[in-house]
Formats: sequence, structure tokens, C-alpha cells
Amino acid sequence: MHILCIGLCMWISVLCGETDFFVGGQRELRETDAIAITEEAEKGEEGEDREEEMQYGEEAPENEMTPYEVQEELLSCYDFTELDKVMQEMGGVEAITFEELVQELMTGDIKTEASETEKWKQEIYQVFLSELNANRGIMIKLIVLAMITALYSNMSGPKVQGMVSENGFYVTYLIMTALFVSSYSLIYQVAWQTIEDILGIMQTLIPTYMMAVGMSSGVASSVILQSGLVFGITTVSWSIEKVVFPVIQLFVVIGLVNNLLERDHFSKLAELMQTLVNWMLKSVLAVVVGVNTIKSMMAPATDSVTTTALQRGLTVIPGGQAITAVSGVVIGSGVLIKNAIGMGGIIILALTVSVPVIKMTVFILLYKMLAAILQPIADPRMIRGLNSISQGGQLLISAVLSVIVLFMVSIAVIAVSTNVAYYAG
Repeated sequence: MHILCIGLCMWISVLCGETDFFVGGQRELRETDAIAITEEAEKGEEGEDREEEMQYGEEAPENEMTPYEVQEELLSCYDFTELDKVMQEMGGVEAITFEELVQELMTGDIKTEASETEKWKQEIYQVFLSELNANRGIMIKLIVLAMITALYSNMSGPKVQGMVSENGFYVTYLIMTALFVSSYSLIYQVAWQTIEDILGIMQTLIPTYMMAVGMSSGVASSVILQSGLVFGITTVSWSIEKVVFPVIQLFVVIGLVNNLLERDHFSKLAELMQTLVNWMLKSVLAVVVGVNTIKSMMAPATDSVTTTALQRGLTVIPGGQAITAVSGVVIGSGVLIKNAIGMGGIIILALTVSVPVIKMTVFILLYKMLAAILQPIADPRMIRGLNSISQGGQLLISAVLSVIVLFMVSIAVIAVSTNVAYYAG
């Protein structure tokens, strides 16, 4: 019995020892599992860190460049020295550089203070007054000559009235012709110089603008579209300066010579020259804009296919999506800079042509107003001479406006068409 009790006690103690053994083993298993899970979590965090380093480089995401910093970095690659010189030569814009103008256009924070607006209004008003003062002397002389011609026609008797009035007209008309030619030569030089300034600005703008097109769209677009703008400069230089302006000058001379005699000899020839000038201006505008439009339809599409294929290919490799995202930011910044440079060029062109257009407009209005005032008292041939001068001025201003519209539309078409790479991405 004692032996049985002792055996029972030993069996119970053994059972108790096994239970402690099993409990201790389970504790050890739990501790081992916790250590393994901790190690796996640490390895996962290290893997994520490596993946982030692959995506963003050596630095962590919080240290990456912002889009604004990317734009500033890209903008620093451009050289605006020549464009700054162009802006310094223009009146009223010495306080701002072309780079500052581009930055304002990029941010949309264009300074339009009341003082600046009032300053421009005052400058335009001063140009208008100065042009009136410059032509005032010639206008007074023409009025006096017209009055002298009227006196010649009425002071003589019936027998000699025709001879005296005719000789008096010839003398006064030759003097008036000299005044016409001197005043018209001034406005002719203004128009010629304006065309030269426009071509000079385009020659300065094209390298910078095409560099921006290449960065945002592609090399093919830059090369092809640059050839289109160079074609426009060559066409304007040859057709406007070598053909249109000489024909306008000849038109004015024929109009003045035709009024020396009472019989009309050359009016139809003058009309033919006027029609030729108008057709030439419209043809140049249509051809240059058409060529640039066709080039803008094809070249950016080619670069867009290449860029899209590259971006799609990058997405299948590890870290490719991050590279695609970064490239999208860079391309978007390049598009913004390109459009800002194009808009800045358009603003410079508009400012360059504004003052000459005001001068030529005042010139035309003065001659038309003088013809209306002198028509009741002056010889009809004098009025036709005044109309010939005013029509010549209209042809000059049409030539200048055609050239400025030609280049503005070409820049705008290129700016819009080369955005396709960004939208496709």
C-alpha cells in the first residue's frame, strides 16, 4: 500500500514535470517566433528603403526637388543675353530682363501696376504728340501752297487765266511734290527699320526657342520647326524688302507723276501695283504660316511616338514608374518654359512694332484729314496727290502688320503643337 502510494506520488510528480516542460517549450517557441517576425519586419523596412533609394536616388523622398526647383534648374540652362540686349534697346522696358519676363509668365504673376499702365499711356501719348509736331510744319506749308494755287486760279483775267493758273499749278505742285517725297521718305524709313528690327528679333529668338522646343518635345521637332522659321525669315527678307517695298515706292512716284497732267495716264498702272502688293503680302502670310503649320503637325507627332514608347517601356522594369513620373515633371516644366519663352517673344515683337505703327497711323490720318480740308479750295490733282501719299502709307503699314502677324502666328502654332509630347505622356 505504501509502495502504491509512493508510486502514485511519483507518477503525479512526473506529470507535473512534463506539464512544466511543455509550457516552457511553448514559451520558447513563442519567443523564437517573435524574434523571427521582428527580423522579417526589419528586413522589409530595409527593402523598402532600398527601393526608395532606387526610385529617388541617394536621398530620401522628403529631400527630392520640387517642380518649382526643377523649373528654375531648367531655366538656368538658357542664355538670354542677346534677348536682354534687344529689350534694353527698346524704350520703356530697361527695368526688366527677358529671364524675369519669362519667370513672370511662368508663374502668371505679371506686374500690371497702375503706375506702369499710366507710364505706357503717357509714352503712347507722347509718341502721338511728337508725330503731330514733326508733321505740323509740312502740313502748314501744304495748306499755304494750296491757297496760293487757288489765288493763281482766280486773280487773272479770262484771257490769261488758263495759262497763269496752269503755270501756277505746276510750280506749286512741284514744290508740294518735294514736300510729299521728304515726308514720305521718313515714314518709309520707319517701316523699313521696323521690318529689320522684327527680323533681328526673330534671328535672336529662334536659337533659344528651338532649344526649349527640343527639351520639351524632341530633337526632331526642334530641327524641323527651326527650318520653318528660318524659311519665314528668308521669305520676308526677300519678298517684303526686295519686292514689296520697291513696288510701294514706285506706286507713290507714279501716283505723283500722274497728277502733273489733267489727263489721267497711269492710274490703272498704279492700281495694278497696289493690287500686286496686297496679293504679295497675303501670299507670303499664307505660305509661311502654312509651311509652319504643316511642319508643326508632323514633327511633334514623331517625337511623341518615341517618347511614349520609351515611357511605356520604362514601366516594366523595377523603378521604372518612378523614372516615368520624374520625366513627366521634367517634360511638363520644359513645356511651361517653352510656352513662356514663346509668349515673351510675342510680347517683344508687339512692343517693337507698336510705336512705328502709331507713327504711320498718325501720318496717314494727317494726310487724309488734309485732303478733306483742302478739297473745296485746292486743285483736284493736288487732292489726288495727297491720296497717293496716304495710300502708300497704308501699304507700308499693311506690310509691317503682315510680317508681325506672320511671326506671331508661327510662334503660337509651334507652341501649341509641341505640347503633344506632354499630353501623350
